[in-house]
Amino acid sequence: MKQSRSYTVNLMGKWKQSRLCNGHSPVVLMLAALAGCSYYSQADGARLRDEVYGLQTEVDALQKRLRTIKNSQEQSGERIARMSSDVADLNTSARRNDADLGVVMEVVRQDVARMKGQVDTLVDRVSSLESETAQSREETELRFQALADETKLRAQANEREREQAADKAQAKDKLLRTPRKAIESARRLVKDSPQEARQLLRALELKRGKRRGWATYAPEVTYLIGETYFAENDFQQAAASFNVIRKKYPQSLKWVPNSILKLGMCLERLDLADDAKLFYQRVEKKYPNHPAAKQARRLLRKMRG
Repeated sequence: MKQSRSYTVNLMGKWKQSRLCNGHSPVVLMLAALAGCSYYSQADGARLRDEVYGLQTEVDALQKRLRTIKNSQEQSGERIARMSSDVADLNTSARRNDADLGVVMEVVRQDVARMKGQVDTLVDRVSSLESETAQSREETELRFQALADETKLRAQANEREREQAADKAQAKDKLLRTPRKAIESARRLVKDSPQEARQLLRALELKRGKRRGWATYAPEVTYLIGETYFAENDFQQAAASFNVIRKKYPQSLKWVPNSILKLGMCLERLDLADDAKLFYQRVEKKYPNHPAAKQARRLLRKMRG
């Protein structure tokens, strides 16, 4: 047994040395060592040979798995490289597409803004034209009425009727000399006699419109003219008048909020509820402390149901 242990030591020493030998299998070297040993028993030699062969089988299997893993790693590396290249291409394409889309969207946005500005301008022009047309028509009617009154006055045979007509004309002329009195007189007529109130207001515009200080009364007169149309359910003409105040007298903090509110009320009665809502919200947000804002909030709650 002592000789067997000695041989085993020598054999393992040679096997360890064989690991340093390039190009030679450890199993071959170990078998060569066994063959050259004359002191080792045959049974022990067979057992060690079996162990060596088992070890060699495991080594071969590990080397095979190592080669498989290496090949798989190389293939994975190639796939990763291809995927990285594809991702880079996609990123480049996406950035290009995003840039192109951004340019297109900016062009579309500019076109929409330009078109919206053109539409708003056209709407304002139409509204102004409607108001100016109504004003010109009514002023012409006033002139014809004045001519008719004068003709009637001349044709009257009854001296008393002529005197009454003359007194009425003088009273009206006197009233028009004081814009505040004329405005208050027209205000009292708006509900029951809107046409008569509008004629008085148009006459006041004709007589005082080009004189100094008229700007103090102009927004209120225009607002009351809109009220006369509103009282007659002519909501389109009323909206045109209220819109003139918003555009022509934007600094009039007393009448602009009221005109915007009434503009919304006209639109609501013209079945344009969404547009009306925008004007109510504008009054509520821009003039929160104005009496018109309270009414705007009430109308908004009513629209929400």
